[in-house]
Amino acid sequence: MINLEYYRVFFYVARCKSFTKAAEVLHNAQPNITRYINLLEHDLGCRLFVRSNRGVTLTPEGEGLYEQVSLAMEHISLGENRILQSQNADSGLISVGVTETALQLYVLPRLEKFHQQNPDVRLKLSHLTSPDVIASLKNSLVEMGVITSPVEIEKPLKKKSLGCFREILIGGSGFRYLQDHPLSLQELSHLPLISLEKNSGTRQFYTNLFLQNGLLFNPDMEIATIDQMLPMIEHNLGIGFFPEKMAEDSIRLGKVFALPLQKKIPLREILLVTEQQRPLSAISKQLVACMKDQAIS
Repeated sequence: MINLEYYRVFFYVARCKSFTKAAEVLHNAQPNITRYINLLEHDLGCRLFVRSNRGVTLTPEGEGLYEQVSLAMEHISLGENRILQSQNADSGLISVGVTETALQLYVLPRLEKFHQQNPDVRLKLSHLTSPDVIASLKNSLVEMGVITSPVEIEKPLKKKSLGCFREILIGGSGFRYLQDHPLSLQELSHLPLISLEKNSGTRQFYTNLFLQNGLLFNPDMEIATIDQMLPMIEHNLGIGFFPEKMAEDSIRLGKVFALPLQKKIPLREILLVTEQQRPLSAISKQLVACMKDQAIS
């Protein structure tokens, strides 16, 4: 008999790349999470994860299972959304897909303003990469997305630029010597770089930037979310490109230092993405208007 809870736990462990983080998301104890995965692996007769000090990665068998389980979870989420929307016709429920960089740099103050004006409206935020937000929009799992470039937008989706941001190269005290002269991208290729994983828009951006200059972008460390990057840089595990605004406090406190570059990093955009053929509710249109508000700093 299929134990659906095992597959639910498997989905979150694979998504979080960590037993500990999955336990936090599921509000469960880590030993329980480990036990569920061990039982699932026993039932299926194969290893699903490779464990290491840095977390877990999927085996080939695990990747195949995750692809199918992800589809099932998306359909479950879609069903939940439809039920919740019907139950909250008066107050409203809005589902939004958002990348972490967009959330930190742009979305949070606008959500705060919207929530103050509409306290009864429920917001369901899906914290995803830019490609995953696009996929969720195409599958009607979210009503709108706020993401960062680069990303390819095709009909029936449409995009609107909400603003631009710049990323800078930063390093901890162990790399302060690199402030002596502007670094070339060629020199960066020989330094320990930290970057987001391959399926992120940020990784695509820097892969393209290096390729345009005849170089390969091969970071020494890959991380799942941008909030993991700053502590790693502060502890001298490598250097990395990071949104300038989000690095301001750490630079001011002397925890990290901006490193000069010969080539200025191009600006990136924050984009609002919606589906042309899917009409938005009145309350969702209010949130869109709030997202377009450039007055909030």
